[in-house]
Amino acid sequence: MIHKVIFVSANDASRGPMAEAIYKRMDTTGEVEVLSRGTVVLFQEPINPKVLLVLGNHETRCEKERSTPFDPKEVTEDTLVLTMDERQKNQIYDNYGISNRVYTIKEFVSERGDVIDPYGLSLMDYQDCYMELVRLIKKVIYRLTENRA
Repeated sequence: MIHKVIFVSANDASRGPMAEAIYKRMDTTGEVEVLSRGTVVLFQEPINPKVLLVLGNHETRCEKERSTPFDPKEVTEDTLVLTMDERQKNQIYDNYGISNRVYTIKEFVSERGDVIDPYGLSLMDYQDCYMELVRLIKKVIYRLTENRA
């Protein structure tokens, strides 16, 4: 049984925090601890203002204020790690030897490809990323709920 989900992106300032906030808003049970982390966090930076604007437009609260580096000590046997792309999945395996319950978010819901990184792009690109994450996270929650039944 999964008790923790960690969303992993590169710098943990855009896609990861967005995924964390969306999951927390959609999860009605609160039984799962949800975090976001980054594989390349050289210093803690604030969450991207475009992420905060898009989340706010959808009445979704972002509790996270700053990026946080991935820490393998946070991964236990009841943790699911969902990366935004194949590169981060490979970094977790290569750098920490963790492969159990590590998937790209699309792989976990039986889709292919990566979640596009909107960093440096327009507000509409952040909106598109948000909509894609909403769709994917609905599937993640459904799959995790289905496994509990």
